[in-house]
Amino acid sequence: MAYSQSQNRATQKYVKNTYDEIKVRISKGRKALYQQQAKTRGVSLNSYIISLPEGAAYNDAANKDIASEATAVKQVAATMAIEEMYFSQDFIDKMLKVATGEISSEEVRQELLQKYAR
Repeated sequence: MAYSQSQNRATQKYVKNTYDEIKVRISKGRKALYQQQAKTRGVSLNSYIISLPEGAAYNDAANKDIASEATAVKQVAATMAIEEMYFSQDFIDKMLKVATGEISSEEVRQELLQKYAR
């Protein structure tokens, strides 16, 4: 069965009502590069291009998580300073790991509780 003009119009109407369009201009030759990158990932060029800003948004969220961890480290350090506790090299190393996201501030807190709670 052939694709009729009425089917074509219905499809165009659906696309118009369902999707927004964005026209993007890029330097000559870049399209082939993006097509290859999309092919490598096993997705369409459209899906690949859409994923780029969404990935950036995910990274922004991850960076916010790291910032909140750094804030938590500052709170732990402030508490220790108020209670006139001294920082060991081990604790400083742990704070650096928290700041880089290798471990969480909660893990450090739990370790401190186990080590110093009476």
